[in-house]
Amino acid sequence: MRLLIVLIYTTHQTLIYQFYANSYNRDGWQDLGGDTIFTSCGGIQYFGSSWGGTVVNSKLFDVPEDHSHIRVDCQILNIDGDTSVPVFEVDYRRRPDFQSTFTSQNQVCGNSQQEYIQSTTLIIQHNRRTVWMFVETFNGGGLISLKLSTVKCQYDCDGCIENQQIFCLKWKLHQYSFTQKYLTNFDGWVYVSQYSDHYYCGYCQYLLYQQIQYSTKLPLHKDVFIRFFKADGYTIIVDYQQGIKTISSFYQQVEILIENHYDPILILKIKTQPISDYGQIRDFDVFYTLPEKMLVNYLNQGCQEQIEDKCLICQEGWIQDKFLETCHPICPEGTIEDQYCSLKVIQPQSALIVSKLKEGCLEQIDNTCLICKEGWVKDKFLETCHPICGDGIIQGQEECDDANLISNDSCYQCKYSCINFCKTCVFGICYECVFGFDLNADLNCVSFCGDGNVVPYSDEQCDLNDNEEWDHCQDCRFVLIANCKRQLLSMCLVCELGYQLLENACFPHCGDKYVLQQYEECDDGNLQPYDGCFECKFQCAEDCNICYLGQCLLKCEDGYRFLNNRCLSICGDQIVTKEEDCDDGNKIQFDGCFDCKYSYSCPENCYECYQGICLKCNDQYQLLISNQCKLQLQCGDGLLQQQEECDDGNSEVLDGCKDCLIEQNWICTAMIRDSPSQCAFIQAPKLVISYLNMTSNSQYISIQFNQKVKIYSTQKLSETINCNLSNLNKKNWNSSLYIIQDVGSDVSFGEYIIEIEIQQLLEFRPILTIEVNQTVANYDNSFLDDFTKSITLQYPQYLGETQKEYAYKLKNLNMYLIYGLSGITCANLLLGNGDLFIEILAILQSQQYLRYINLQFPQNLEIYFSVNDLITIQPLLDFIDFSQIFSLIELQQNQQPYSEGKFAVYQENPTLIINLSFQILQCLIFLFLILLCNLIKKVIYKWIFCQRNFYYAQTLSLQINPKIVFKCQESFYKICLKLLNLKKYMSFQGLQKALILNGWDMTFKILLYTRTFSTNNYLDIVQLIITCVLLILYVTILLDSFKSKQTFSKLKRFEILIYGRQFFFLFYLIFCQNSQILQLGLLFMTNILQISLLFNYRHIQKRKNYIVQMVVEISVLTFMLSSFLYIQECNEYFNEEKKIILGWIHITILSTGIIVETIFIIKDLYQAWKRLYKRKKPQCARSQLFI
Repeated sequence: MRLLIVLIYTTHQTLIYQFYANSYNRDGWQDLGGDTIFTSCGGIQYFGSSWGGTVVNSKLFDVPEDHSHIRVDCQILNIDGDTSVPVFEVDYRRRPDFQSTFTSQNQVCGNSQQEYIQSTTLIIQHNRRTVWMFVETFNGGGLISLKLSTVKCQYDCDGCIENQQIFCLKWKLHQYSFTQKYLTNFDGWVYVSQYSDHYYCGYCQYLLYQQIQYSTKLPLHKDVFIRFFKADGYTIIVDYQQGIKTISSFYQQVEILIENHYDPILILKIKTQPISDYGQIRDFDVFYTLPEKMLVNYLNQGCQEQIEDKCLICQEGWIQDKFLETCHPICPEGTIEDQYCSLKVIQPQSALIVSKLKEGCLEQIDNTCLICKEGWVKDKFLETCHPICGDGIIQGQEECDDANLISNDSCYQCKYSCINFCKTCVFGICYECVFGFDLNADLNCVSFCGDGNVVPYSDEQCDLNDNEEWDHCQDCRFVLIANCKRQLLSMCLVCELGYQLLENACFPHCGDKYVLQQYEECDDGNLQPYDGCFECKFQCAEDCNICYLGQCLLKCEDGYRFLNNRCLSICGDQIVTKEEDCDDGNKIQFDGCFDCKYSYSCPENCYECYQGICLKCNDQYQLLISNQCKLQLQCGDGLLQQQEECDDGNSEVLDGCKDCLIEQNWICTAMIRDSPSQCAFIQAPKLVISYLNMTSNSQYISIQFNQKVKIYSTQKLSETINCNLSNLNKKNWNSSLYIIQDVGSDVSFGEYIIEIEIQQLLEFRPILTIEVNQTVANYDNSFLDDFTKSITLQYPQYLGETQKEYAYKLKNLNMYLIYGLSGITCANLLLGNGDLFIEILAILQSQQYLRYINLQFPQNLEIYFSVNDLITIQPLLDFIDFSQIFSLIELQQNQQPYSEGKFAVYQENPTLIINLSFQILQCLIFLFLILLCNLIKKVIYKWIFCQRNFYYAQTLSLQINPKIVFKCQESFYKICLKLLNLKKYMSFQGLQKALILNGWDMTFKILLYTRTFSTNNYLDIVQLIITCVLLILYVTILLDSFKSKQTFSKLKRFEILIYGRQFFFLFYLIFCQNSQILQLGLLFMTNILQISLLFNYRHIQKRKNYIVQMVVEISVLTFMLSSFLYIQECNEYFNEEKKIILGWIHITILSTGIIVETIFIIKDLYQAWKRLYKRKKPQCARSQLFI
């Protein structure tokens, strides 16, 4: 390294780039972290961070001249005592060797610790035409200055090709390619223009390829040398006709030498292996050598020694021309007679000079050595011999030879070389070390550990800190973090397999499916309990009694409990095991079962009993249904006694009274005591469950009772309603109960809504079971029979968090496009151009109503459809407070939301007047404009454009520039003309135009009202009249389109026909909600009609409008056709996962219209700006003379 530094300092260097932070010029440096700024520290300007942390910058440099090395000199500010070494990367070589010195600046900023200026010198071997640098500093601070210099190669040859067997002066540059930061096309190459940006080189570009070809015509040559930089980790194959070379290394400079290449055409093919991979390449160079000429003893005129045609040493009396590399005679003064002078030219004769042999030479002619001795090697350029270094024999100028190439082992490159950090070196032995190092018994220089100073480029990594503490440091080495795979200083970057990084420590990672024997028993990659492994511990199924390695060896069956390592039956759990005769769940004697045995369970007063069941009671006792013996009364005599519930005088069943007991769902009364009972049947309440709808993967189910009911406890009925999904884990679904009307001790109609959200996709329709765990009865105490109900749900539309995030991002993208287009539209409206407003309104409205198609769209598509909520003026209506106005006429009382189809999902209100709030506002604005137009007309004619106005303008022109006054007058006049032109819209044609513009919205609201109109009150009559008037207007407009061509222009006819298509589209959308296939088919036909109208009337439309509308309609047509896969009949074959994929496709398709419109608007704005720029350009700049 020191020898290289000495060589660099003694070789010519060229400064090609310098950077100073005090210039406040980024000069192309790319900030990769986003935190780099120009700031100062105590008067020291630097380019970095003022708050701490890591600062990363990169830049690509062009190197114009041939060179062998590059040198970087930079100064870096370290704040608050930080002496960390920055990270340099040059051409993907991380942490090359460099020297740094620290200069203390005392405490000038930051905390109480002193600051350092770190001066760094970096020298790297390099010979390409570009070089990039990546600088990373830590703990704040940054770059103060940087200089980049090049070092010329030893013989100043093309490309500095010094590591090949052919001498570098023989090489000539033929062509170079791919050297710019942003690549362009180059001659001789055949490739696809694909590029890859790399942030390590300041976002420079690499050519991205799978297979490329290069061909060129070379001049007369012998050898070819190819050099390029490969920036990928894939294997590539280079085919140069004379051979094939396979290269598989990562980030390297590739060099290919082709010897004896006499073909004038060079063809090079490069491809990746396998061909599916993509390679990356840049900085491509081609060199060649001239063919050799055999010269035998014929020297050039005046030359004494030469190589080929180049003269090295001239004869006496001749001088060398360094440019032509020839010799010319030295002419005396005043003797110039011909090309040279009057000196006589003598043709040299070849001569054999016998002299003393040079050192190491065995045979020589003149001063040229032909054959070297053994152990010596010939220098082809100087034609001398020098000893072979590394053969273990000291010869010639060698100081030593230890037969190896190990540096700092007392001998390196046959010169004495001591160990690192040696100050006094004698014959390869170190006698004194530099400051901070001590010479140990092995004559090695070791740094002082514990002095608080970290010596760069030594074995020290850390030392005592300012508090005299060893912070993550031991014996001046950073303490190795346990189980860390890749450690940088005291920080762990990557943990070993099976561990995770938490707070700079590696902990076992439970859930990665990798078992760490010393910490984990198992790892199944999930947190599901009772599946054999839970929290990396073996765990058997729930209720397992003996578990071994996740396998259940013993599990007690239902009715048993584990006690003393065996399963014992549980008496009283209502489960009859083989050890029990019976189990009624209580300890009541004489109820048929006691202590789970029949022998002790016969009821009292039982005469004959079998297995707890009484067959016959004692005399005077009656056997009841409850298996009890009751003292027998005179049941059936028609006289109601105190111990009897009823007595109807007979023993018939299903008449309300049997065995003097009231039957279920009957009530019996007696007018007076000792009279027959009168019984009447009462209908029991029923639990009614109905499916409502599904919205964004949430399914809603209604729970009601068919009559008023009550309960007999203080606990509300809503607290005892349970729901369950069979075959689904509880963790994968959520439920919520919404109370419309709860049930208590007083009778009421109970009404609830259950929301079910399933968080996974299923191949089957789940079944929801709803159970009421409380006694429910009606007013007459008739009890609910069926406490459990089941209902089949729809397929869940579960969307993962990642997919949901993508859906919202696409929605936001469309939202921003709509906002941007709205801004541009408003600007155009203010400038008097309303065409763009009509175009964008047509695009947005054409897709706004697709969400009302009665199909179960996937959740990602539903999220996308929600962007249509932006196309509303509801905030303006809320500001005006229309609802308060409607409440004056009691209109809010008539709101009855739809209960079926998509109109129920989006809670559309069928009240016409409320839906037409915007149109009512338009009418008010229309009336205001009529009054305003008349007022403006009077003011313009009477008060503005009169004699007084011209007098004031003439007076004002005396005070300021008359041209400005004229321009202001002209602009104001044009604005007044536009205001007066508004009058043409205050007519039936204007009304017709307004109706067509509002066609989508008004037709939808009118047809929506006609679907469920009624005539219950005067408001219904008013709404019905409004509907009839508007329908008559629209029908009149449609019928007018069939008049003669002389009456209507083609453009007007086209607009009316387009509205006709809108009418039928909305008609089918609203009135065909009950049939999915019919609705889709009719809507598809209207879409085909729209495309045919656009095509037939394409000649009367602007080209841009025609393209945009066709794109919109074709996207809707594709959407309609593929939406047949959403119908219920396809659910068994087209599952929800496929629907989600189709939803992404539909989002992309439906977004094309607004994207194309945005592209055209940007293009128009660019062309308008370009025209404005040309108009503002000085006249001289447009003249041909100055171009």
